[in-house]
Amino acid sequence: MRVKKMAAFLVVIPLVLLLLGSFQTVGAAPLKVMMDGDNAYLADSNGRTLYYFTKDAAGQSTCVGPCVERWPLFYTEKVMVPNGMDAKEFGVITHPNGQKQNTFRGWPIYYWAADKMPGDTKGQGFNGVWFYFLNP
Repeated sequence: MRVKKMAAFLVVIPLVLLLLGSFQTVGAAPLKVMMDGDNAYLADSNGRTLYYFTKDAAGQSTCVGPCVERWPLFYTEKVMVPNGMDAKEFGVITHPNGQKQNTFRGWPIYYWAADKMPGDTKGQGFNGVWFYFLNP
């Protein structure tokens, strides 16, 4: 009986460690580079395009109120960057609404609510002030 308990213990411990390890990555999001014709741009792990707002100041978001409903904030606890990119180019700020928001090269990162499918880039050039991150 003691051998069975020890065997069960030896099986359960690695499973628990495996599960704990997977919980640590829940807050991590891998990013990827996608193509729009000849243009390479930054997207999240699901292929959703990431944008910046030219009216923002580096490190400070000015998209507030209804703007955030149309341009939701991008945030992940840990950014996992594609090969060839430097994780040091990403940061985190606190948006004026109190939520955390990731930045790329100092620019706050957003989604565009009208992009419904992976690879959609409907926000590119919107009103001449919203752009995806070209050739990241």
